Amino acid sequence: MAGLYPSAVGQEDTSRPRFERAGPDLQREALALLLTGRPSGRDPAVDRFLRSDWGRQILLDELWIARDDRSRPAMAALLTPCPGRTAMLFASPASSWPTTDLAAGLLHAVCAAQDPAQTRLIQALLDPGQSLLAAALERAGFTRLAELIYMQRQAHAPRKPQPLILPGENYRLLHWSEEHRQAFRQVILASYEQTRDCPGLLGLRQIDDVIAGHMAAGRFDPNLWFALYEDQHPVGVMLLSPV
Repeated sequence: MAGLYPSAVGQEDTSRPRFERAGPDLQREALALLLTGRPSGRDPAVDRFLRSDWGRQILLDELWIARDDRSRPAMAALLTPCPGRTAMLFASPASSWPTTDLAAGLLHAVCAAQDPAQTRLIQALLDPGQSLLAAALERAGFTRLAELIYMQRQAHAPRKPQPLILPGENYRLLHWSEEHRQAFRQVILASYEQTRDCPGLLGLRQIDDVIAGHMAAGRFDPNLWFALYEDQHPVGVMLLSPV
């Protein structure tokens, strides 16, 4: 799901719950809510997260909590900025349909607090069974984009480097460089024509923001970016990153 700032809609009544950034004294409780659904700051899952590679790198500036009418942390959300003026949103699970109101209010508050000059697109990835959280996201102004199917294959390097064979002399293969930025802009944009891969994202971001996002997906190696041209016409593009 994705939300385009500031398209999120407000809730009718947010006077009772309180939505706020989690201060240092509440960050462990907030992380416990995110990871386990329970606000126990002593949960070993919090320590494992903080020791992980991702946990050591992540910023908690946009870690938020929702306090219920008893002023206790009842739900948490974390917004992590990504290159290309995008951000990923993570939320603790909604436990019942009534809690979707609280979740929607929290998610809306997080999105509304962002600077649209810095964050243009906010996205969330859900497992198929997270129907309650999906409902809360939709109530907070998010739109269903697509069902993602991840595929993989084993990659084995050949014993001897294979020569590159192009279809004809009028074909040329480019690797990424600033000199070829415009060529990659052109071929990436051409790959979106009649796309069925998240067509709802078309036109929401500038192409240089899209390129910045791809560069940040894993370890960027310009030798693993390929743009194929036939004369002056883009034919295809392949962007690979070790992760």
